[in-house]
Amino acid sequence: TVVVHITRDQAKAGSVVLARLSQGEILGEMSYIDRRPRSANAVAAAHRTTLLVADRLALDRLFESDLRLANGILTGMLRKLSERLKKVDDQLEGFQDLIKYF
Repeated sequence: TVVVHITRDQAKAGSVVLARLSQGEILGEMSYIDRRPRSANAVAAAHRTTLLVADRLALDRLFESDLRLANGILTGMLRKLSERLKKVDDQLEGFQDLIKYF
């Protein structure tokens, strides 16, 4: 069940859904890792959505105090980023195939 839509505002297309997240998934990992402002919005898709929020400073402190936990969470973030990047690669490949016909 989708609980959160990750969206981005596009000049010509308006708000575009980039991803649909299910219960238990993480978001905001890109901003945490690259230390840049967020690049997308999170919009609740379900009427009742509960999020666990951890700000950057709190995570930094937690990771400094528990390296094993830091390793587990950061590994999870990197796996999710890798999964999303592979999905984008597949989508781009599909677009390239489509463009060949035009």
